[in-house]
Amino acid sequence: LKTMKGLNQDSFKKKFPAHAAILTKDSQETLQDLLQLVQTSPLDFWRLLEVFGYDLWLNRSGINQFCEDYDPKTLPFRAMEQLLHYVEVDICCETKSVMSYPASCLRTIPPNSFLLADPTATQSLNYNIDPMVFVSNYPLLSRFSVLEVRAAWSLIRQFNTYLADSINYINVRADVRISMPKRWLSLGTFYLTSRSIWMMPNKIEITQRVMNKTTISRDTIPKVTVERLKTPRDAPPSHVDGTLVTPKRKDEFIFTKAFEQMRDISNALLRPVKPMGSDPFIAFEVIFKGELVMGEAGPYRQFFADISSELQQSSLNPNSRTLGLFIPSPNNSAKIGVGRDKFVVNPSAVETYHLELFEFLGRLMGCSIRTGTHLTLDLPAVFWKQLTHQEITLEDIEEVDKPLVDLCRFLESCSREPFEESLYLTYTTMLSDKSVRRLKPRGSRIKVTFDDRFDYLRRMVDARMNEADKQIRAIRKGLTQIVPEPFLSAVTWKDLEMWVCGKSKVDFDLLRRHTRYSGGLSETSKRITFLWEILSTLKESEKVRFVKFCWGQERLPANDEEFTRTQTRFMIKPANYSSSNPDMTLPKADTCFFNLELPDYSTRDKLREKLLIAINTDCDSMNAEDPIALDPNHEGRGGGGDSSFDTDRGGGGG
Repeated sequence: LKTMKGLNQDSFKKKFPAHAAILTKDSQETLQDLLQLVQTSPLDFWRLLEVFGYDLWLNRSGINQFCEDYDPKTLPFRAMEQLLHYVEVDICCETKSVMSYPASCLRTIPPNSFLLADPTATQSLNYNIDPMVFVSNYPLLSRFSVLEVRAAWSLIRQFNTYLADSINYINVRADVRISMPKRWLSLGTFYLTSRSIWMMPNKIEITQRVMNKTTISRDTIPKVTVERLKTPRDAPPSHVDGTLVTPKRKDEFIFTKAFEQMRDISNALLRPVKPMGSDPFIAFEVIFKGELVMGEAGPYRQFFADISSELQQSSLNPNSRTLGLFIPSPNNSAKIGVGRDKFVVNPSAVETYHLELFEFLGRLMGCSIRTGTHLTLDLPAVFWKQLTHQEITLEDIEEVDKPLVDLCRFLESCSREPFEESLYLTYTTMLSDKSVRRLKPRGSRIKVTFDDRFDYLRRMVDARMNEADKQIRAIRKGLTQIVPEPFLSAVTWKDLEMWVCGKSKVDFDLLRRHTRYSGGLSETSKRITFLWEILSTLKESEKVRFVKFCWGQERLPANDEEFTRTQTRFMIKPANYSSSNPDMTLPKADTCFFNLELPDYSTRDKLREKLLIAINTDCDSMNAEDPIALDPNHEGRGGGGDSSFDTDRGGGGG
């Protein structure tokens, strides 16, 4: 009503001649007229709201057409980042449609909205997310009106339109670590500073363009030979705690064996041209000595899965032997705070040999980005931000060490008396591996006074943020040997983590959209219906085992776009076993081609039973059945009959 009373009456009469009298009445009469208009002509009432900039739920969602000067409040940058995530992930499901999603369709939960008091009201309002979840996930975004959010989204869309056309002509080698006022002195630093609002389709297009321009054609493929059957998998008690690997122990790990074989391979040979069609895209060929394996893609993915379990303790095998290059974060060790599953770089791994291994890890990360094969690593934001040179916040540190942040907050807010009564601090700090670092010369003998607390705080946070600086530089050095260095400046830490490690959660709805069927099977076949119903009820660890059983690695492509870009699809085929009773057989997998051979089990329970046996007893093996061993008439090694052998991994029943 206040908005209406302040209008220019002549303009309003031209737009709504039949309702011009509304402006001349008092507020109570105007309200009654509006309520009557709702009953008699709801379309006119809707139009009336629209020209005032309101929607049907009285949210400011448009511009008041009678207001000549409109200057919407600009959203802070972090709110714009949340807005992009909301539209890209929650609304557009990480598809290319985000590039054309109109601002007029965008709806958020404004502050003090009646929707928060009555969440059931959203059932008929076409909201994309529950109001309470929205406020929890997007706290900054929820502070602004729908109109302000729509204006910000229009800016993001326009920015990305310009980005796609102009990025080819901009120097993105600029150092994004320079001070904020100087970032606007060049177009390159401006673009890089704004990289967190680049839309994913733009990033993928730019990334593929860069990767294609930096490949080489090669006549021979580098080879890595690994004898897994003679490599110990489980660690003795003395090595479970993260004891650092040494050159004398290099034969105990697949990672170090591969390092010795690949250290002299030219980096250019690890940047191959992407093959056409369904040919495997690999940076190097992996040969599992002594194992009967067919194809190249399966062993390649399994290699990355194997070295991942050597870099950090695997969730599927908590007693796995590790290199000690990564250790559980303080939160992980104490099981407190957030990030309880995270691992951090071991600050003590600073010997030349260790730094060479970190550089080799960087090269493998580059191979992951190029070939779409993931490392199964759970590393915190602070690790990835150091690689992409993004600002580290107190929340990032809290993800790995909550007690440290609690101490920081206490020191910032405490008064003199509680400080002097409850704390005795010296100029030292404990690093992630529980080693002690002096913050000043002879720091262990210098007591921190109340007046010195901020100096101590600055030194302590700086020491913890840079405790693995040498190792991070080594990883970045190896990574930029495979992918161009400007690439790391043009992506966010979340993008880099996604491209190297994928998503930790298994999304079977995503997998189902990229599943194909052969041999007469279809989406409605009985065994297929049973399978998807069973998969949806598995525990998270069982879901991971299923993916690894079928594909040789634990993590799927992150979204539909990555499935398409990497030409990945899951194929389910009927099992062709000689047994007359399918209930006596087990599923089989061909990890090279992401195929699953599924017997026609009589019941859902029988399928579940056999599937769990297969994924829990044959999750890591790449050894298929020997066709000679399958021939009952064979004697010795000289010959053999025909075989139906056609799989990398057998779950039994062959």
